[in-house]
Amino acid sequence: QYADYQRFRGFSEATIKRRNTTLGSFSRFLAPLPLGQATATLVTDFLTRWRSPRTRHAYRSDLSSFYLWARRRELVTADPMVLVDPVRVPRALPRPIPAEAVPMIVATAQDDTTRLACALAAYAGLRRSEIAALDMVNVGPRSLVVRAGKGGKDRTVPLHPALRALLEGRRGPLFDVEGEALGRRIKAHLEACGYAGTAHQLRHTFGTELSRCTGGDLVTVGALMGHSSTTTTLGYAALGGDRGAGAVSHMFDMAV
Repeated sequence: QYADYQRFRGFSEATIKRRNTTLGSFSRFLAPLPLGQATATLVTDFLTRWRSPRTRHAYRSDLSSFYLWARRRELVTADPMVLVDPVRVPRALPRPIPAEAVPMIVATAQDDTTRLACALAAYAGLRRSEIAALDMVNVGPRSLVVRAGKGGKDRTVPLHPALRALLEGRRGPLFDVEGEALGRRIKAHLEACGYAGTAHQLRHTFGTELSRCTGGDLVTVGALMGHSSTTTTLGYAALGGDRGAGAVSHMFDMAV
């Protein structure tokens, strides 16, 4: 029922799958108690199993959405999340793979799937799930369209010349594996190249390079990366933009 409700609301299948995974994990933690008998203390105990504040924040958000839905429909007698305080997530700067290493990383991939996946992450900023879902029907001569990205949103990304060359002549769906499998391939290849990184860090490279080339234009960077909040985009501007350096260098020019 909850999955059907989310589809009715227009949530992406990736979001529905993630929330289902969270509920399954929490259900196993509660066993033999059912979900309807969860308490704030049990939820907190469940969340503290993860050291990362970001992970705890994501799991708390998933459980809050579920219990709000269930309480409104009187499927549970109480919402335990009301007494579970929000998790503060420190804002971390992106961790890009060095931009100068990208051509080597793409060129030395051992297979075509890994090569194209790395290029789409680094030259177009696609997430691994977006890479896996890409079809040539959504690729034009100058840009590609990401369909139903994070949050179910579409966006258009201009094609970098290096990526355009790799896509030329292709037809139909580009990959026959899921995003997680592509992520593992990219991670293994990056390690072979001497970088302890992930597909998402290649996406960080795209964001920081885009910010550098636009002078820290938050609107452009956020739009091309599919961000829902400028707060997320600010990190890329901090690394890639030079407005701050220029401003600081001219501070006190008028001081007497």
